[in-house]
Amino acid sequence: MNVSILLSSIDPSLGRVDKSTLSHQTLMELLVQDITKSKETICGDPIREISTWTGVTTNDSAEVLSIQWRFRSLVGSMELRWIPSTVHTMLLSGNALTGPLSLIALPDALDDLSVNANIFSGEICLTLLPDNLKSFYASTNQLSGTLELEHLPAAIRKIFLDYNSFHGSVSLACLPNGLEELSLRRNALSGSVDLTKLPSGLKRLLLGSTNLEGITDFSQIPVSLKYFDVSNTLLEGTISRVHGRALFLTRSGVTVTH
Repeated sequence: MNVSILLSSIDPSLGRVDKSTLSHQTLMELLVQDITKSKETICGDPIREISTWTGVTTNDSAEVLSIQWRFRSLVGSMELRWIPSTVHTMLLSGNALTGPLSLIALPDALDDLSVNANIFSGEICLTLLPDNLKSFYASTNQLSGTLELEHLPAAIRKIFLDYNSFHGSVSLACLPNGLEELSLRRNALSGSVDLTKLPSGLKRLLLGSTNLEGITDFSQIPVSLKYFDVSNTLLEGTISRVHGRALFLTRSGVTVTH
């Protein structure tokens, strides 16, 4: 199917097309249509059948299960809404993909999404992440706007949003119970932060190099926490040292009690 003809036929008032009516071959061609460099290293030129694409895993029904295009020198943009519905792994780290990172219409089957080390920009809506997503890596981009962490997928285990330009206050009071790792460091986040209601199994919390500030209650940090970074912040308070826990507190107002 000619993807240009397909796109021109979509009703602009709807702004979308029913993905279930399209073959996975067509969806994959739509997914890569705006890549301007190195596309041929993935799908060939002319475009091959998707079961032969580099980094793509399909099943016996020609359904795409996994897309792994890390460090492929890809340049251009990509609309993730075209990811086929059966995909559970989407790895795009280490390319030069630009433009907005829209999280709308991601597959329900998706459990691993990695877009770090690209040049994606603009705001993202984390409430659109699919219910079954377990890990989301979007570090080292040019993402901005505020962060809404109060309605994340219940299944989420790891979220890395560091080295971006997110700003404003952030709430950590309603994180999913199963969350294990959260990195927000190297952003322009500001204001106070409540650390008294963190998930009981949280292992890594990285808030360093932000503008978070104020006297903070660290007394209810979960025992499970092994890596805790509030360095280069304006947070103040005292935290108990726990065996096996790495604390990063330099250039903050947080001190350790024994």
